[in-house]
Order: sequence, then structure tokens, then C-alpha cells
Amino acid sequence: MRKPLVMLLILLLVFSSVVPYAAAIAWADGATEDIEEEVLPSNEENESEPPAEITEEPPQEPIIEETTEPVPEPEPVIEEPIE
Repeated sequence: MRKPLVMLLILLLVFSSVVPYAAAIAWADGATEDIEEEVLPSNEENESEPPAEITEEPPQEPIIEETTEPVPEPEPVIEEPIE
């Protein structure tokens, strides 16, 4: 009586952890195909248009603000001996 119940619980655990992942992967795979068809143009459409010119912008230097406030030093830790 106990062995079939244990087997049933093991199968339930395996299917409950695997099926959602498999369903998510299948859904995502189908969803990406739709996105590729809608968003990405085909090669035939690209052949009629000349490629766009790429203009490079000069790299910008990061802005570093200097502060005149002094940084407080940490207080020293004094350890007291435990008796």
C-alpha cells in the first residue's frame, strides 16, 4: 500500500516541476517566431533601400564632480577584555 503512494508522489513531484518549464519554453519559442515575422524585415525589403550611413559620435568624458567636504574618519574600535 505504501509503495504505490510513494511512486505516485514521486511522479507528481517530477511532473509538477518539469511541465511548467516545458510549457514556458514552448510558449517562448512560438512567441519569438511571431516577433521575428512582425518586427524584423525580410532581406527582400532591405535590398531596395540603400544602407544608412553610420555617424560616430566622439566619446564623451565622464563628468567628475569634486567635493570640498572632508571625509570623516571612522571611529576606532576599542575591544574590552571579557573576564
